[in-house]
Amino acid sequence: MLKRIHKVIGVSIALIIIHLSITGIVLMQPAFFNLYDKYYKSDWLLAAFDMYTHADVKTSSLDDNMIFIASNLLIEDEVINLGEEKIIGAHTVAGDLFLATPSSLSLVREVNFGYKVIQLKTFRTPLSFLGVGTKGQLITIDEEKNKFLIIKKNNEYELSVTDISYEKIVFKNVNYEEADFYLNLIQGPGLQALRLITDLHNGRFFGFIVMIIFVIASICNVFLALSGSYMTLRPLIIRRYIKQKDLSSKN
Repeated sequence: MLKRIHKVIGVSIALIIIHLSITGIVLMQPAFFNLYDKYYKSDWLLAAFDMYTHADVKTSSLDDNMIFIASNLLIEDEVINLGEEKIIGAHTVAGDLFLATPSSLSLVREVNFGYKVIQLKTFRTPLSFLGVGTKGQLITIDEEKNKFLIIKKNNEYELSVTDISYEKIVFKNVNYEEADFYLNLIQGPGLQALRLITDLHNGRFFGFIVMIIFVIASICNVFLALSGSYMTLRPLIIRRYIKQKDLSSKN
């Protein structure tokens, strides 16, 4: 019975054990396999590891000097990060740069060779996009199609309900080489081979369910080692015991 269980489990997890063994060997010699210096830039691999892809790199339809990558705004190779909030638009009006997320409108100012984000207003109804009026005015449009004109009074900015026509600010993709350059500024040259092989080895690359399967396979591998040792040593021990018993009976 034990031999049959041993065979069934061995055949069932053979491919997993081979996978773990090969990836384990590679991880034992990372320098030999050039895991430290090799990077992958394939978009499907980047997406699998929750990294930004080349398709995430956008520019404004009205100002191609600004680059957007989710919650990051890049101006003159300077990165402005807004944390969890995704940027939905940005535009410069009278020298001031306005930055919009679904929940807020902010002003970006250059301070000490860097940029500072100053929040102007938050919104209960999320913003949908920005627009530019016929005279260059900046307009915010929320998800309920409400339009607010941004006006400046006494060096302070206010929002006023408006109905003027506007041109919508939309995002457009940049070419692959340019996207690759900006991705390098945000997250480095790509997915490191060491991280890829590590996640292949522990099953994280395939998801939580496969990680559980790998854990079960590892436990089964311990069982195979113990059952294999038992089945190998048991006959030897029995033969030796019988031999000693025979010698004792003769004496």
